[in-house]
Amino acid sequence: MQKLRLSVFLLFGITCLALSSAQAEVHGRICPKGRGCVLITYRYANPYQMEQQILPHLMDLEKMFSKDILGGNCKSEVIDEKRLETNVEKKTLVEHWLVDRCGKQFAYRIVIGPNPGGGVVVALWMPPEPVALDDLPKAPNGYAWVKILKGRSALLKPNGWFVKEEQAKGTDAYFITKEDIEKNGSFSTGLSLHVVYDLATELRPSEYAEKAISEMKEAADKVLYSSKRSQRSLTSFWLRVKSTKPNKEVVIKHYFYVANDETKTLWKFVFESPAEEWKKAWKIGKKLTKKLRIPNYL
Repeated sequence: MQKLRLSVFLLFGITCLALSSAQAEVHGRICPKGRGCVLITYRYANPYQMEQQILPHLMDLEKMFSKDILGGNCKSEVIDEKRLETNVEKKTLVEHWLVDRCGKQFAYRIVIGPNPGGGVVVALWMPPEPVALDDLPKAPNGYAWVKILKGRSALLKPNGWFVKEEQAKGTDAYFITKEDIEKNGSFSTGLSLHVVYDLATELRPSEYAEKAISEMKEAADKVLYSSKRSQRSLTSFWLRVKSTKPNKEVVIKHYFYVANDETKTLWKFVFESPAEEWKKAWKIGKKLTKKLRIPNYL
């Protein structure tokens, strides 16, 4: 949470150095678009204590909007957070927080902005979305589920294949491959997934994805398949192309992009294999790209 504390401090220019607890006011109301949310107003908020100041109120918030989710007194702990949006003009931050409550995980959409009366206003979109992968369907014979994103999502892995995970600023990457990337330094057949939270562009995720798909079409030797579908804030793109690598190897790549303009995230799935092995490889790739667990809050 250091990033959040520092970002809030720099963005809002709050110079309060008081170590005393903030005076918090909790309000329940209906936010725009008919969605329920809770506002917490910190009139003397210390940005370096933001996490500690918000957590004690999570029980009250859940009682207010989701009484039936959890009962009893539970310890709350933010176990992961992702920056979704920074609006310098409006001086607001939007983050996704993963909260552990009684051993169960819940997703909160957090909006932090200036309070006209001084201090900071924090809006928690409610009800929180339960994050549980205990109900994963049985994996097909010869496959196993691999949990990713700290248990918030999952991918299928063929038995005997390899898994590699990488993190960079604003992106989580996962690879399910036939070859061992750690040993070979690359792979020929497999699935790669990049979950991008910060595109570093003014384009919306759907616009960014559409531009990328268009460029890949132009660069390909042959376009084998292309499709697009939109539903509310989600836009999905499919593209399959045949291309020639610099080493003259001919490959086929199947792209599946899911752009969420509301959460400002982009999921980029790519399954690839040498062209001469595609027919056999795609029998596996089709399973990997069809059996996907993408949580709505991401």
